Amino acid sequence: MKKLYFLFAVLSCLFFFAHSATAQSRLDSVGFYPGCGSVPYISTTMIINPLLPNTSVTCYYGDGNSSTQSAIASPWVYFNHTYATEGTYTVKAVLRVNGSAIDSFSDVVRVYCSYLSIYFYQDNNNNCVYELGELGSGGGYLPEIEVRENGIVIDTITGFGSAGIWAKKSTPYVFTLLNTPVGTSATCPANKQISVTTPAIPFNQMHFYGLQCTTSTQHDVWVNFWNTILRPVGTSYVFIYAGNSQLCGSKSSTVTLQIDPKYSYSTASITPASISGNTITWNLPAMSSTSGHWGVSVSLIPATTLYIGDTICNTANISPTSGDVNINNNTYNKCGPVVASFDPNAKSVFPEGNFIPGDWFTYRIDFENLGNDTAFNVHILDTLSAHLDEKSIEILFNTHPMNHRLIKNGALNILKFEFPNIMLPDSNSKLWNKGYVEFKIRTKIGMPVLTKINNRAGIYFDINPVIMTNSTENIYVLNSVAETTHGEKIHVYPNPANDVLYVETGNSSYKNAKILNNLGQLITQFSLSKNISEVSTAQLAPGIYHLLLQGDEGSKAIKFQKN
Repeated sequence: MKKLYFLFAVLSCLFFFAHSATAQSRLDSVGFYPGCGSVPYISTTMIINPLLPNTSVTCYYGDGNSSTQSAIASPWVYFNHTYATEGTYTVKAVLRVNGSAIDSFSDVVRVYCSYLSIYFYQDNNNNCVYELGELGSGGGYLPEIEVRENGIVIDTITGFGSAGIWAKKSTPYVFTLLNTPVGTSATCPANKQISVTTPAIPFNQMHFYGLQCTTSTQHDVWVNFWNTILRPVGTSYVFIYAGNSQLCGSKSSTVTLQIDPKYSYSTASITPASISGNTITWNLPAMSSTSGHWGVSVSLIPATTLYIGDTICNTANISPTSGDVNINNNTYNKCGPVVASFDPNAKSVFPEGNFIPGDWFTYRIDFENLGNDTAFNVHILDTLSAHLDEKSIEILFNTHPMNHRLIKNGALNILKFEFPNIMLPDSNSKLWNKGYVEFKIRTKIGMPVLTKINNRAGIYFDINPVIMTNSTENIYVLNSVAETTHGEKIHVYPNPANDVLYVETGNSSYKNAKILNNLGQLITQFSLSKNISEVSTAQLAPGIYHLLLQGDEGSKAIKFQKN
């Protein structure tokens, strides 16, 4: 009887701690958005996760006023407030449950009725005057601009063709261009500074940086995937996007898609130049950063029996590489799971699954306008795990002009992406109503084994309620054993490996294997024996790799390290 009482007590404690862990509420996503109609105002949106009984939220606007909402029926909460005067305000949201404050978020917001815009143009005729056809800064290039207000540095902003700030009236500003695209120089103004004193009435001013080409032979053609929709039955889709980031060099190119052998080619929105099995090729016209991008939608059909969770890897390549200033973006390998349905607003991470502290994660946030009207502004809020090093963030790619900044709220680091005036077409434009941002970040060291790193993002289309993406999950593990869906064990050892890696598959049905690097690029592939396969790793450079096992049961990825 004592054993039964003891078991009941243990189960009760487990239930209490589990209930307490899941019951903790928080402000999952908060955004403060200034504007001006007849008077300056701020709009606030936030998500409470989870929404508990007796929850209230107070928004403090920084001007001595506040608003409180209680008896909240929805996790999505909205505030609007008008200001008597323009200014820079510290706005704060406080979440309370049963009267006790349990979470908060604050940010410094510029609330003004005037706006200064900075644009970039290619000054082809060297007359320092923006003329029709010259506008554009180029591809994925994000110039940095230092902003001084009354002689004091207040911000460093980034632009994709343009950038800007909400500005005070009757105030001197100095914008300093900190860098220019490869192959260009800033000629107008030559000192890279734009000085302006704003008028005493509300305004919307545009100012321009003129860029000159120092070479016409450089190019940086790139290729990427917008989305992949992988289904076990019916039609799946791959959306390919390509362009040239160089402002001055125009280049013709060839895009090749290598389709995973589990699928076969069906159709494409643009007729390929050639089709050879699962290798599809398109010849692209000459492109520069100002002459548009290229996109194609490719439909695929299953070539074999597929299961939910199978890993599929498709590879896109663009050539030529000769004369390309950055060949790292000429090949893109996209690995993802087969799914039963598809959420176009999604979060993904590479590599998936297990990791070792110090690894780099590549996160991608996809969004799609499924409405019946143009989306004028889109922004994304991404709360980073405490196990990610926020100082290591690198923006890899974004499909539309974008600004980003890191918001610190106590121990929380929130990455905010803004797509102002994105003008994303509605759902009738299937190829162009999508977009994404991709960035990489490094994991911290010193965390305990079995630490989980979860991540998801909130996507905002204009004034619509937030759309939360799925949540990604990575786990820090040390062992080299992977268990299949039928309980069979796969042993990969030694891990870390030196010159030889052994793969013990037992009675599983895995027949083939691939080794991918940490970017998902194929290094080598080989057949598996029924017992133990000996794989030479002597030719591999030190680093993290992924062993992808394939067979009748689907796919299984196992991470290993090469010393």
